[in-house]
Amino acid sequence: MEDDFVGDWTEINSNIEIARCSYGDMLHDTERNNLYYKALVLAIKKIHSEGKKANVLDIGTGTGLLSMMAATIGADTITACEGCVPMAACARKVIKENNLESKIKVVPKHSTDLKVGPEGDMPQRANILVTEVFDSDFIGDGAISTFKHAHKELLEKDCIVIPCSGRVYAQVVESTLARRWNKLDAVSISNGTQIEMTQTLENCPGSMSVHDLQLSRLDQRSYKTILPPKVVFEFDWSGKEPIVESRRTRVEGGAVTAGVANAVLMWWDLSMNAACDMRLSCAPAWLQPAGDLSPWRDHWIQEIYHLPRCLAVAQNQPVALLTCHDEYSFWFGFHSAERIVDDLPQPMCTCNLHYVCSRQRLGELNDPHRKLKYNAVLKKKVKSNSVVLASGDCSLMGLVAAKLGAEMVYCYENQKLAIPVYEDLIAHNKLDGKVKIVSTQQELDEIIGKVNLCINEPFFRTSKLPWENIRFRTEGSCSNVIPCSASIQGVVVQFEHLHKIRVPVDEVMGFKMTDYNEMIHNAILKADNPIEVHPLWEYKTKALSKPFTLFELNMCDTAPQKPEFFETSFELEVPGRIDAVVLWVDYMLDELTKISEGATRLIWPGDSVSWDIHGRQAVCFSRHRRTVNAKKGGTIKVKSTYLSNYLNMFFSYTDPEGDPVVLCSF
Repeated sequence: MEDDFVGDWTEINSNIEIARCSYGDMLHDTERNNLYYKALVLAIKKIHSEGKKANVLDIGTGTGLLSMMAATIGADTITACEGCVPMAACARKVIKENNLESKIKVVPKHSTDLKVGPEGDMPQRANILVTEVFDSDFIGDGAISTFKHAHKELLEKDCIVIPCSGRVYAQVVESTLARRWNKLDAVSISNGTQIEMTQTLENCPGSMSVHDLQLSRLDQRSYKTILPPKVVFEFDWSGKEPIVESRRTRVEGGAVTAGVANAVLMWWDLSMNAACDMRLSCAPAWLQPAGDLSPWRDHWIQEIYHLPRCLAVAQNQPVALLTCHDEYSFWFGFHSAERIVDDLPQPMCTCNLHYVCSRQRLGELNDPHRKLKYNAVLKKKVKSNSVVLASGDCSLMGLVAAKLGAEMVYCYENQKLAIPVYEDLIAHNKLDGKVKIVSTQQELDEIIGKVNLCINEPFFRTSKLPWENIRFRTEGSCSNVIPCSASIQGVVVQFEHLHKIRVPVDEVMGFKMTDYNEMIHNAILKADNPIEVHPLWEYKTKALSKPFTLFELNMCDTAPQKPEFFETSFELEVPGRIDAVVLWVDYMLDELTKISEGATRLIWPGDSVSWDIHGRQAVCFSRHRRTVNAKKGGTIKVKSTYLSNYLNMFFSYTDPEGDPVVLCSF
């Protein structure tokens, strides 16, 4: 039987696949687990009360948790399928560890590949389906096709499905922050001078790409409600109604406040049983009865959909929200109620910007505080004889320099889709002849000797980790550089919840997970990057130390040719659970002006950290197998090496009365 799982997988492929499963914060979701268990109890009891055997199909079994629940409740036959081959092997080991291998058959296939019959994967159709095939987008993981196929090929006609239904909610809002994640704003310079956006950019409906985030962490002052939460779709997974791949709904109401609607907040809930008295809600905390005490999830979070057309409305004005879905995605339109819309096409980017610029980068480009700092420094640096080389993904600083009177500006951009965006902006702002796009190394070599000011805005699509955005002066280029220096910063932290994605799962609902922990831990050590990048503003963080500087780097110099070393130790000033070291980069635009990709205000031990909402910080989780509850006075030791954007770090903790514990290294 073990040969079933070998296939074409190499050891490294298997390790990567398993490592990506992480420790599954889903397994830490107690509410989810309890609701699935209660629903299985009712379903198996009902089937048995009808004098029939309970034949369970578990689609996407993962660790085998739901199948093991069914086995202990009393299901007669259980087939657990899992399309991820290494995960299927893991499920088999976990099931064996819990002595349930005789009751559960694990099949390493996608459900759409299962065969029913004496020689098939299932001897007969199932009369109970239990599954979790949902993502934050609800249908983005293929829930529609999965349920549709299961009812047609794998299930009895009057089967019980867990969950049996779901609802999708939408709330229409006006949000300046959401707009900044979707549209480029004009860049004000001085005396009414600005970089104006083109009509192509203004009229672009945006992108279909999913924008998921923890709405519970979003400041409610950052938006105002135009249309309160409404159910826009109901999905019946039970099979009693046909499951269709595409639909459209229209929900009408009165605008609760005047404003310009530009975004839709979306989430969903599940009904675990036909009576609809057991619901699992993914609504943000401010809509949950328990408020901030409601269950935390990172596997199912909320989403923002950017409306393809904004709509200015008056208070109490009748309005209509149009919602469409296909097999995998949703999209929205918002109109006055008297307008009849026959067709609502999927929004597709028509300006190229959304293909080359992430939500994070758009937010950063639109950040008013960041723009003010750059403008102030450029006003001091740009002269009438300045020949400027500007780089950084979709950076507008070269155009600002041209507006400030630079003699010539070269904008380096090697992404073909971005070049038309620049060309349109140059023409629209009447900068032809003052700004030239450079896209090849040969062109760079030809002009580098003429340049007397370099603006390297630190954001490059090829960079994954914060310090990979650091760009030093190249040999033969000028030493007048913005930013002029960078410092790699760190802080020891405790997370309220984020650590759960890496915390071992010893036991869930009474089931041992030793083999699961061991497989994932070993796979992570062999194949996974120990540094993860997260938008930490979404995750409540407590500082356990003061921030420390690993390296200070002069970007006016050429890149260091030899490794630089750093070593420090310090005592923790507050006790806490050591979850991670967070790393980021601070940049000095000149001697006085700093921009940070880390915190937006002073970090102090014991306080919550306020992270930059447009940034992503590097997180090195503690690799120790058990929680390290640090004491006040315990010693943190850090060793690090830096060379050409490669960073190594060793991080340990020593209890006042104990031996050192290696927490993480990379």
